[in-house]
Amino acid sequence: QEELKALPAAASPELAALAGENGALARRTRDGALSVARLRTEHTALRWALDVDRHFVQELKEERKTLLGRIGDLERAESSALRSKERSQSELEVERRRARERALGHEVALEALVERTDHAERSVTAAEATAARAELQDDRLQAESAKRMSACTAELDEQRR
Repeated sequence: QEELKALPAAASPELAALAGENGALARRTRDGALSVARLRTEHTALRWALDVDRHFVQELKEERKTLLGRIGDLERAESSALRSKERSQSELEVERRRARERALGHEVALEALVERTDHAERSVTAAEATAARAELQDDRLQAESAKRMSACTAELDEQRR
């Protein structure tokens, strides 16, 4: 191109046209080379981004696998806890029923005991009343007996005199 510029301007018009074409082709080549370089840079950046994304996706897959394992463990633990809760509730209900039955049995036994106690108290009261009457009767009989004896003694004393 330098050589063409060095040629006199009077050189052939074909040469001038070729020089113009050459300049245009050189610009196009330089623009194409810049585009290729830019595209290569973009390609390299995209390839790097793709590698980073693939690595990130792999990490996500591993994390997902770990999380799924933990979810499975938690679901099993939850299931076990629910079974344990149901067993405990069932056992608690059985114990409550037994406690109600024992309480009812104790109430029946207590009622029977209160009844027997009331009967015993009535019997004691009646026995005490009977004993008091018997004692009173005994006192009367002793008093009457003493009177009779005293009368008999006085009669005997009189008869002896």
